[in-house]
Amino acid sequence: MKQNLRCNIALFALTETPRIQAHWSAGGLVSYLENDFIVVQRGNDKNYLAQVSHIPIAFKGSASCMIKNILPAVLAGVISNISFTDIESALYDFLPTAENLPGRRIFSISPISK
Repeated sequence: MKQNLRCNIALFALTETPRIQAHWSAGGLVSYLENDFIVVQRGNDKNYLAQVSHIPIAFKGSASCMIKNILPAVLAGVISNISFTDIESALYDFLPTAENLPGRRIFSISPISK
């Protein structure tokens, strides 16, 4: 699919796969996880952003579905020229509260969790 597109492409993955490596090696923009950190890389320019286990919405790194949402969101920020510092701050400051995520919380009702 990627080869049929005529636009700038950014890729993301949970690990540095051969496809991700080939893309950044060719100068493409990617994000992936490495040793609990979000990496944003283009060519040899490799930047470590936030530590996933410290991002509240990632639930100490256990919410892989949220991590799969965070990686492209980080790329959207980078493409929009938002600084790495601001992206990192946003990731650390966005709390999974009822106000921020209405209807999408984990509720504990002893001894049942929903």
